[in-house]
Amino acid sequence: MITEVVAAAAFFLLLAAAWLVLPTLFVHRERVEGAARRERQRQVAAERARLARPLPATPRGVRRRPAPSGRLVRNPHEGKSTDGAVPRYFFVADPGGAGGSGELRVPIYQQVNPQPDLLHKEVYTAEVAGTRLEAGNLPLLAEMLSAQVARLRRNGSLPRYWFVLPDGGSVPVFARADGFEARVPGGPRLVERTVSRLRRRLAEYLAPFGQAADELTLAVLVLGADLRCVRPVAAFAAEEVWLPVVRMDGALVVEGAQREIQPADEEDAAALLPLRRRIADRLAAQGRVRSPAEVRIEEVEGRTAGRLRQLLSPPAGHLACFSADGGTLGQILLPVFRFQDEVLCPGRPDFSVLYVGRDEEELTSALGRAI
Repeated sequence: MITEVVAAAAFFLLLAAAWLVLPTLFVHRERVEGAARRERQRQVAAERARLARPLPATPRGVRRRPAPSGRLVRNPHEGKSTDGAVPRYFFVADPGGAGGSGELRVPIYQQVNPQPDLLHKEVYTAEVAGTRLEAGNLPLLAEMLSAQVARLRRNGSLPRYWFVLPDGGSVPVFARADGFEARVPGGPRLVERTVSRLRRRLAEYLAPFGQAADELTLAVLVLGADLRCVRPVAAFAAEEVWLPVVRMDGALVVEGAQREIQPADEEDAAALLPLRRRIADRLAAQGRVRSPAEVRIEEVEGRTAGRLRQLLSPPAGHLACFSADGGTLGQILLPVFRFQDEVLCPGRPDFSVLYVGRDEEELTSALGRAI
């Protein structure tokens, strides 16, 4: 009997303890969970409030990364090519007072990364003024292109030409209302009315540094197109004339104060000859040369010179020239070629220089003045 009373008392005490303890545990748990829930709500509200605020101004001394000053446009004629032969996108920007017309359209090529990883399975490349740019994604390449174009037009305009030096250096040339201006890095600004005079003056400035006049070449920065540097295929030259000829957009273009265009495909080397005649007649009419025969073709690049040699061969005859070498008078036979109603004579065996006249007498006179 006593045992039963003790057991009943113990059971009663256990129930009383549970009655007192369990509600306390539930209340504590509810308080903890409620506090955590309220803290999360507070954090969410604070984050929403932060995002709703306008961005703060850039702190003094800290330069904000500029947004690209252009836009990316997909090439509608690209198809599904991924071999890099056809541009997949264009970076389109405003010329910014460069003197060109239309928009700048820099082609962007997409290729499969030869060493792919999880982040860069493709490579995007572009070229601006002879500088190759490469990135693993389009936004980064757009920033690089924007920065490169900004560097080119630091003074508000893009260069029209670049004088390229044998040591790899370059001098930008800008078009002005009164002519052309060459800005020598770390040196003076040279201004002349024509490119030929500017080229000669630049050569005179560089002569003490070991740069000869005939070692200067010209690369043309195509404005309003793709900003490539295009080397001339030839130049029309006389005593006070030097006009480079470049091939672009299916034509030969004579660069000068005014551009002259002759439609010609990639294989049409003969298009140089009627183009020279048209330019030479104009220069003679303007009084810049005494005779059209004074205008020769020089600095003919290798492939064009080879095609001209094949086109003009075989020679129609020879001219006899005399030269004094070591005090001895010697005779030199120069081949003479005919093209339409003109006669031509190469000034060098590789056809990099050509003299042109309407007849042999005019050609001989031009050769005599040049030699």
